[in-house]
Amino acid sequence: MSFILERTLLKPGDIILSGDKSLSSIGVKISTASRYSHAAIYVGGTMIEATLKGVFSKNTQRLIFDRESDVIVLRSKQKLTEKSIERVCSYARSKTGSLYALDEAITMRIKSALKVDKSKRQFCSRLVAEAYAFIGYDFINLRNPSYCSPRQLSLCKSFQKVDNVYRKATKVEIEFSNSKDPNLENQRRTFNWLDKVRIMAQKESHLCNIDIQTINDVDDFLITYSEYDLKVARFMKESGYLEHYNEDTKNNPYRYNQQLFIIVMCQQPDIERFIDFELEKEPEMFKRFSMMLNAYMSFLKKSNIEYFRLHLRLYINLLTGVYVRLLIISCGVKILGDIKSSKDINKLSMLVKKNLDSAENFIGKLDNTI
Repeated sequence: MSFILERTLLKPGDIILSGDKSLSSIGVKISTASRYSHAAIYVGGTMIEATLKGVFSKNTQRLIFDRESDVIVLRSKQKLTEKSIERVCSYARSKTGSLYALDEAITMRIKSALKVDKSKRQFCSRLVAEAYAFIGYDFINLRNPSYCSPRQLSLCKSFQKVDNVYRKATKVEIEFSNSKDPNLENQRRTFNWLDKVRIMAQKESHLCNIDIQTINDVDDFLITYSEYDLKVARFMKESGYLEHYNEDTKNNPYRYNQQLFIIVMCQQPDIERFIDFELEKEPEMFKRFSMMLNAYMSFLKKSNIEYFRLHLRLYINLLTGVYVRLLIISCGVKILGDIKSSKDINKLSMLVKKNLDSAENFIGKLDNTI
């Protein structure tokens, strides 16, 4: 028997602690006297985690557990405002691309006791704890968020266990968890160009003290050192990072074709659950992609940098995907007879279209000034 988290019961900001039978996991559990070896934070639709490969997102539906005791979900006892939860999740997302702090993870007790300054790199429990520390969260009995373990998070008095959040995994869910994960390719492409930027900075004597970990770090770097713009832009283009948005159209063509969507929808044993699954991630994506769209338009108003222009176009493409998917889901819901929900989804799609039009107009004006 295998178990899976019931994603509909998860809330943004939830902490997921887990352990498995791998040698690395067993080693961490023994060294920390805990049943948990890994920590991640759910940010809505996906979770953010720090692994040996670095910080990136992962679909919780790809987490399969042999025993119920292999996973626990923690939630803040203190009721947090929606704004505070958004800030926690945004902080975790902002660390995407960071390298793994293996040495600090291994020696966290010593470094914490000696009050050694932390690096910008991450390990799993640091990422989770610092996301909460970012909002001034009261951990009660967690002394140092930058040097804590999954076990310390499990014992933190400011969090409580969420009951009955896992269930028996179906055969289809197990097969999905073992299938090829396209997000790993996105991770590879992202780290490909980020690593090249890091190496470039290390080779330049006047940049050697600059520690580039995240995409946000690259944003800040190019604002100051715009002479490296075209080189970094080339790294991104060569990595395939800017084209990854197309992968979903290849892997899930039904989301972009009305007839295919209807066929797939009608084949589902639980159509309502299928619709909920397809729709669930879209509002969060709309909010996040729109925020990034506005950020890169703001950057471009100050400096016409190719790197910023490429990112703006990337988020236009990502938002276009949200727009198309919403229109198709709306039509599917309408066919099922739920006119009200169809109209509500259409309203969201119109908001997406408004942002897309604004961004396209911005690019048009920008091109006319060159």
